[in-house]
Amino acid sequence: MIAYLDTSVILRIVLKEPDELREWNEIRHGVTSELTVVECHRGLYRAHSHGRLDSGALDLAMNYADQILGRLSVVNITPELLAKASGTIPGLLGALDAIHLVSAILFRDRQANNERPILLATHDLALARVAATTNFDVLGA
Repeated sequence: MIAYLDTSVILRIVLKEPDELREWNEIRHGVTSELTVVECHRGLYRAHSHGRLDSGALDLAMNYADQILGRLSVVNITPELLAKASGTIPGLLGALDAIHLVSAILFRDRQANNERPILLATHDLALARVAATTNFDVLGA
């Protein structure tokens, strides 16, 4: 299975939160955006500042997140990607979700001759709805 993973999927795995992605172990090729690195680190620092992680747990969580991120293909944030994310998208998305969606679309377009579908994994309901309208099969929402 090939899946674009947004930050919500990775953070639920790293933080061992309930309702993590059931299909996690079935993903053979994971893809994400450069944005996810920043969002994961910021999310873990936020969890630490809210007392959910002590300093030792923060270090372990950062290492685990970096291990996961290191195994993923990364879609770079380019001027083309930002222009598309700034344009018309079928649905209401914030800036960061638009970057995730366009990253997934650009990856899918580059893999057009691949016979296996590219899935989109998210726990964000708005992103899931819009991704479905752009012909993604959605996992996690």
